[in-house]
Amino acid sequence: MKKKHTRKWLPVMLAAGLFLQQVMAVSAAGVKEEPEGLPQESRLAAETVPGGSTEESSLAKETEREESSIDPETSLEEETIVEESTTEEETTAKEETVEEETTKEEKTTAAVETTTGKETTAAVETTPEESDTETETTLEEETTSEEETAAETEDVFARYGDASRLVYSTHVQTFGWQDPVPEGSLSGTVDKSKRLEGIKIWLNNPKGIDGSIQYRTHVQTFGWQDWVGNGELSGTVNKSKRLEAIEIRLTGQMAETYDIYYRVHSQTFGWLDWAKNGEVAGTSGYSKRLEAIEIVLVDKGGKAPGPTEDPFLEHILLKYTTHVQTFGWQDWVVNGAMSGTSGKSKRLEGIKIVLDNLTHTQGGIRYRTHVQTFGWQDWVENGALSGTTGKSKRLEAIEIELTGEMATVYDVYYRTHVQTFGWTGWAKNGEACGSTEYSKRLEGIEIRLVKKGKNVPGSTENILFTPMRSVKWGIDVSNYQRGTNWKRAKEDGVEFAMFRLTQKDEAGREIDGTKIYIQKDKSLDDNLMGTAANGIPIGGYVYNYASTPEEARAEARYAVSLLKGYKVTYPIAFDLERKEHMNTASKLNNMAMAKAFCEEIRAAGYIPAVYGSPNKLRTCFDYTELASLYDIWLARYRWSDTVMDFSDLATKQQVYATGYEGGNYTNLSRVTMWQFTERGQVAGVPGYCDLDILYKEY
Repeated sequence: MKKKHTRKWLPVMLAAGLFLQQVMAVSAAGVKEEPEGLPQESRLAAETVPGGSTEESSLAKETEREESSIDPETSLEEETIVEESTTEEETTAKEETVEEETTKEEKTTAAVETTTGKETTAAVETTPEESDTETETTLEEETTSEEETAAETEDVFARYGDASRLVYSTHVQTFGWQDPVPEGSLSGTVDKSKRLEGIKIWLNNPKGIDGSIQYRTHVQTFGWQDWVGNGELSGTVNKSKRLEAIEIRLTGQMAETYDIYYRVHSQTFGWLDWAKNGEVAGTSGYSKRLEAIEIVLVDKGGKAPGPTEDPFLEHILLKYTTHVQTFGWQDWVVNGAMSGTSGKSKRLEGIKIVLDNLTHTQGGIRYRTHVQTFGWQDWVENGALSGTTGKSKRLEAIEIELTGEMATVYDVYYRTHVQTFGWTGWAKNGEACGSTEYSKRLEGIEIRLVKKGKNVPGSTENILFTPMRSVKWGIDVSNYQRGTNWKRAKEDGVEFAMFRLTQKDEAGREIDGTKIYIQKDKSLDDNLMGTAANGIPIGGYVYNYASTPEEARAEARYAVSLLKGYKVTYPIAFDLERKEHMNTASKLNNMAMAKAFCEEIRAAGYIPAVYGSPNKLRTCFDYTELASLYDIWLARYRWSDTVMDFSDLATKQQVYATGYEGGNYTNLSRVTMWQFTERGQVAGVPGYCDLDILYKEY
């Protein structure tokens, strides 16, 4: 009976054991599955949960009673099967756990292996499953890296000896780490189009001098890295990222004893100039790779190893757009291009200016405009509108300036195209540019960034056209302009005229017992009558041929005699130009002749003056004394190669704004009249003539 009973229940026990094995495996995997190929009772038991149905509970109890009646032998076999199944399940679960942990460790190790130095922590992908053990592994990697750095430093200087103060090595695209080289040597490549990706620099302090070396690099995508020191990596390895710029500095007594110079070879630009002591070397905003570097130590204050003007090139985009009458907003333009129109008589109505691509030097730009009717507007900045839209109001002037660090590194230059006047000179850093009180529109503008100390983009004269107050415009003529039509000249704007009163006479004449060698200018009578008929005020000058004060006085008397019957309200000037008088040795005699002439003119009731160029007045006369006694008529041609149209308002504005001073000629006191060109064109006057501006009311 026992054997039959055992055979009867053996399949059930085997099925139950298999069921328990599968349940435990599913539980370990965390997935609930329905076992297939089992008797119905087993499937029901697998579905039974606490609080299940009464039918299910009864079936489970019946099964339990049946199983409890199994004989001891069979029970032992069943237990053995269950124990073996349990052991297999536990082993499988443990193996899966080990595999999971191993996978984590492999991931952590792989991540750590892709990083070096201070980049390790940033490069490791942190996940919620990372354990404390993994963190310790990362720290071990960093500690090991420091140990390796120390060992590498020792090896480097063992190779080059104590005499080497500075050694460096670069990691080059394709080629990897280059052999360390001593100061002054090239590390990297030239003409191979290979990027530098990392650098290490070692400092071997001279005996008794403490301090260290620090450096950092600007890396593609990542920007500026943290400062590192002696032998540590700055940059990246195995990330295909170019170095674009570098800064190197000394600390402690090393910084007090030496200057550290360095220069880089940059893609497209080649070798840049030398930077020193923490300055930036390389480029910013151009996306250009560094390809090589040289570094040297120089005694503090010693001569630089080469040019130091441009160690760093920065590509900042100065962008601007204008709102133009009829056409609306124009496309954005950059760095010196014209915005607006030319030859279309269209007013600018608004402007926006912005600085873009600020990757190194920080700061901003602000600006304001002078608007028709409204006057000067409030300052705006960085792309905001200055001016108006939809109001048909012209811009008349503008001021632009940089802010923040930008203002210490760069100048902003700008010029405007003004109705009637044309292009102004280049204004800079907040100066007003355009026109005021003339009701003239701006039609175009150009704006440029210029690094401080670099060349100005053009002339800086005549940046703002303003009304010319208390001045008059005139001409001076002689027999060379014989036949002048004074009616047309007046219509062209001539407000006064200065005549040459005399010309040379080889035969000579006596005046009160003194012989002089001058005669009346051949066109004088026509000029006197023409100006009188047209109401043009006049003055004159005597081209002097005297050699003594007595002769100069006699010349003055003769000139006065020629003017009888005419109203002369402007000065009569002493003009000394002969070569024999143009030297310092003649200064005393020249002064005596000038005084004799001028006092005779004054005694006759006219206004005396002295004519001459700045150099002649200072070299051949005592200018200070002369200017304290008489009016000065200054001859200085600042536009000697330019034909100047007398009727052109822009020309007059340019002359007025520029003035007679400038360059080597300053502090020219008591200048009352300025002859600014000998190539003037005036309606009614044959050929060219001299043009004059008067600063004094006569």
